[in-house]
Amino acid sequence: MISVIMSTFNGASTLSMAIESILKQTYRDFELIICDDDSTDNTQQVLAKYQERDPRITIIKNKKNRGLPQSLNNCLKYAHGTLIARMDDDDVSLPTRLETQVDWLNKHPSISFVSSWLNIFDDDGIYGVQEYPEYPTKLELFSRNQFAHPAAMIRKTDLLSVNGYSEDDNVLRIEDYDLWMRMYAANLKGGNICKPLLNFREDKGSFSRRSTRSRINIVKLLVRSKRNFKLGLAGDFLVLKSLVKIMLPTFVYKFVHKYKYR
Repeated sequence: MISVIMSTFNGASTLSMAIESILKQTYRDFELIICDDDSTDNTQQVLAKYQERDPRITIIKNKKNRGLPQSLNNCLKYAHGTLIARMDDDDVSLPTRLETQVDWLNKHPSISFVSSWLNIFDDDGIYGVQEYPEYPTKLELFSRNQFAHPAAMIRKTDLLSVNGYSEDDNVLRIEDYDLWMRMYAANLKGGNICKPLLNFREDKGSFSRRSTRSRINIVKLLVRSKRNFKLGLAGDFLVLKSLVKIMLPTFVYKFVHKYKYR
């Protein structure tokens, strides 16, 4: 069985589309566990409708807003599957996503998790594709995040072996990158299916959710990980490169964000 885990906060406007994309999967042996992170809109009404409709859906609710890492860890407590698939409340999984990833992991028993390329979309439709290497090396992962978290499927035993998602403030907005780095440090490898299996929402609000703090946290992550990765001067250079990015003006990031795929 696959346990699909999702956190949502005030996601009522996009939640139905995300849930429907899971319910329409060609692979049927799954459960969908959704944590409402203390939403203040009508998210609970949307969730209640789907829970009544499909017994495979489990809804949990945080008593106060806790953030993504703790919400996902809460979902893991309810997960019965041997595979954990991630899903965000504003993305769309293509119909064969789960089936394709299960088949891939069955054929690659030595690999702990798999993600895929992404179709990038906004309200006007798909406007680009994000590609990743099939088998990222430690150096490639150290240079930047090489896995799309919302499209990831992870072996549960391997995820729990590194204690799931870190809830430390030092990984704010980079909890996925931190997870991959800790898994690689434990010699647990990941792969990518080289075609899009998920439509990833990247609109005007996406950039506003990023911050200088997250870039600072990336530098801290690289410094913590450098010893385990044993990359020598290459690792030192990549840490320095990340430090330089912190000093770049915000408008530079906005420019890159606007024109990256267009």
